[in-house]
Amino acid sequence: MPTGWAAATESDDDTVTGFCNRPVPDEGLSKAQAGFQKSDLGPIAEEALRGYASADAVSEVLKQIRDDASSCTSMIDKGDQVHIAALSFPTVGDATFAVQLSGEGATFDEAFIQVGNVLVQVGEGGLDVDPDLAVRFARRSVELVRAASSSWR
Repeated sequence: MPTGWAAATESDDDTVTGFCNRPVPDEGLSKAQAGFQKSDLGPIAEEALRGYASADAVSEVLKQIRDDASSCTSMIDKGDQVHIAALSFPTVGDATFAVQLSGEGATFDEAFIQVGNVLVQVGEGGLDVDPDLAVRFARRSVELVRAASSSWR
């Protein structure tokens, strides 16, 4: 964890829906997640890794996420109006899809990245968004997943 960052506080609300209030896609066989923040106002960085049986399974989930996020321009999340916009983001894994979520004074860049049979989800935001931080975070996450998966073989 970088100097000045702390583990992000968990929300008491565990209600989860997918984009545009659709059902959450298949969460995979295994999942690990972590969040970090500099302050309650941000920046906040979050990461989730989901392992699937195959790369094809990840491709299907990534397609569903892309389709769901593209089906509306706003949604209600935990009682708040959230706007969804496509986000230009470099391809840092086998396939990448990214959106920018904004509402209630905060903005969050979120990327979904396929790395073989792993779906990497990274996000960064708060009152202000640093696109370079989100990209660096995504690249580093992909490097670590690739290094870990090469050691499994």
